[in-house]
Amino acid sequence: MKFVARFVPPLRLGAISLDMSFIVLFFGTQLLIGFVSRL
Repeated sequence: MKFVARFVPPLRLGAISLDMSFIVLFFGTQLLIGFVSRL
């Protein structure tokens, strides 16, 4: 997760900073699972 966090900046919404690395990692994993299951 720290590896992905290096490349994905946090999303700033006013005083709140959202960690986008988990979301990117989650969707990347879902896409990879979908791609592999079609093979």
